[in-house]
Amino acid sequence: MSLGQGSNPLSTLNSFHQTVQYDLVQESGPPHMKEFVMQAVVEGRAYRGTGKSKKLAKYAAASEALKQMYNMNLSLGVGNSEPSTPSVSTVAGPVQETPSTDVSEASPPPAKKPRLLETTPTPVVSVMHPVSQLMQTYPGTEFSFTVPSVYYPGSSFNCTVTVRGWCFNGVGTSKKTAKRAAAEAALAYLQNIHTIGHTPPIPASDASSQDTGGHSSTAPKCQVLPMPAAMLAKRVKQLSEQKFTELAVQLPSPTQKVLATVVMMKGSSGTGMVSADVGGEVVALATGTKCIGGDHLSITGLAVNDCHAEIVARRALVRFFYAQLSLHTKGQNSASIFEKKPDGRFTIQPGVSFHLYISSTPCGDARVFPLSEAESTGDTHPHRKNRGQARVKTEAGEGTHPTSQQIQTWDGIVGGERLVTMSCSDKVARWNLLGVQGALLSLYIEPVYLKSITVGKYYSEEHLTRAVYSRISSVPNLPESYTPTLPLLLHTGEIAQRSKDVSQKTPDKSFNWTWGDNKVEVVNARTGKLNDEIPSRLCKQMLYEKFIGLWDGLACEKLKLEVVKVIPNAACSKDTPPGPSTSSNAKSDVLPFAIDTKPSMPPGLDLADSKGSICSSLSLSRACSYGQVKALAKDYQLAKEAFIQHFNECWSGWVKKPQEQNDFYL
Repeated sequence: MSLGQGSNPLSTLNSFHQTVQYDLVQESGPPHMKEFVMQAVVEGRAYRGTGKSKKLAKYAAASEALKQMYNMNLSLGVGNSEPSTPSVSTVAGPVQETPSTDVSEASPPPAKKPRLLETTPTPVVSVMHPVSQLMQTYPGTEFSFTVPSVYYPGSSFNCTVTVRGWCFNGVGTSKKTAKRAAAEAALAYLQNIHTIGHTPPIPASDASSQDTGGHSSTAPKCQVLPMPAAMLAKRVKQLSEQKFTELAVQLPSPTQKVLATVVMMKGSSGTGMVSADVGGEVVALATGTKCIGGDHLSITGLAVNDCHAEIVARRALVRFFYAQLSLHTKGQNSASIFEKKPDGRFTIQPGVSFHLYISSTPCGDARVFPLSEAESTGDTHPHRKNRGQARVKTEAGEGTHPTSQQIQTWDGIVGGERLVTMSCSDKVARWNLLGVQGALLSLYIEPVYLKSITVGKYYSEEHLTRAVYSRISSVPNLPESYTPTLPLLLHTGEIAQRSKDVSQKTPDKSFNWTWGDNKVEVVNARTGKLNDEIPSRLCKQMLYEKFIGLWDGLACEKLKLEVVKVIPNAACSKDTPPGPSTSSNAKSDVLPFAIDTKPSMPPGLDLADSKGSICSSLSLSRACSYGQVKALAKDYQLAKEAFIQHFNECWSGWVKKPQEQNDFYL
């Protein structure tokens, strides 16, 4: 590895080891042909160099020290790197060629390389200060300190740096050294960049094995080596493909065009970092590329509207959340990934993180670019009108197009208007603002954000960043719990190639699986149900039933009293029974569930059950529609409205489904 042309080995070594001592060891030869031997003493170790002058010998000694300590090769005396070794700049991220300082030897710069994360990472050694490098690469990085209450010589300062939701700790004898240590940890993890003079921590297993004489060491265990981002991408992909292969034996035709999974990992020291000792586990898996047809849209929440893989995977993750919350109602709190807060809501345990894998870039804005641009580092048309615009998927078709409306009506769809659904890029952007838990779960838990998104084919970091984060980074008037979040964006290294097999038909089936399931569910993506018209376990009504089933055990008294205040004003009168109203013009073959009705609410029913309990699950489910319960999540709804208004004003609009599909009762 080389430092870069024009680098001075003396200044480079001295910048990281300020106590380097240079000594003349030997002087030999006649006066007109002297030869000098100098040694550089670094941390007690001596490195020798030879030259025709003391200066050149000193350069050679410093160069030898850099070579042995950091595997850096520098030419003697002149400070230029070896011509056979490409030089590197010290900017975090992609390796960039540094132009020669000799104008006569200058040549046209090489073609830009794609900013991709290799599946087999090679550490990069940086000569730039880690704090400056981190701030330059990740704008918005925040540092916070924990100062000892009483200072005395040798006191330790703790620094935590937050980068895109990832937290990294550093400890030092001053704020400056603690800040540097935290920045070094972040760079090593996110970019696999190591700073000269910084020794990575030893894995706990290795540290324990270094004890001598069979005696236990009293020294604390060293922190486990962090997993660089490229290794994380490789691990997430490997886990996802292994799980699909394991489940494929249950499938009638195990073909899939797009695979999406959510991998759960547990970090060390409560920082949320994914470490080398953490294997990870797939908790949600789905495939699919189709949306429901308008003639199968359900008015009772029994059909899955969008069967694109990443959308179904999120619904499977929500189902996993319900299963974990149910452990708290069974007295198995310690087995759950959730822990209860003083205010009665639940939050994810420290260190638990969720990582989305998609075998292909989400449809919509993240994929609207020529494949040739995937091989470059910049957008050649950044000011085109379609950059960042909201896009929709159309029933019975693939691909997306810009939105042309902001609302759909039920009678319009009945009359033949094609049903449209927001693109996956737009929905992932919404998750990065509102969380992946949805409105219902927001009544029980705090927002849950993705830590990373790993993408296979059709990857462009610039387009993906714009699609899933930049468009939501300036949404105003958000409640305190909600904030725009940029996950770590990773690439598996797959090359984008256009499929030449046009005869291959896209599967109409969508598979889904959640951790704990014995069988894979196969959904007809055209109808949003199983082939025998059985509702999917991921449809709205099934997930609503899980929410109601946890109400008595999880809902706090404050929430129940809020329901008592709000719902009676919106409850149905004696003359209008609860449940979706139907149009006399609707045909049963067009809307299979439009004629389904629920029993009327008995006159005078209040929100207290026969035992006097305030707002039981039974009374809640009978008095409140699905849409009314979702509206109880006030902060979530405020954030959602701010998000939609921002999209309407800046990105051509957000198309809503007909309100009638949320007006069903259990």
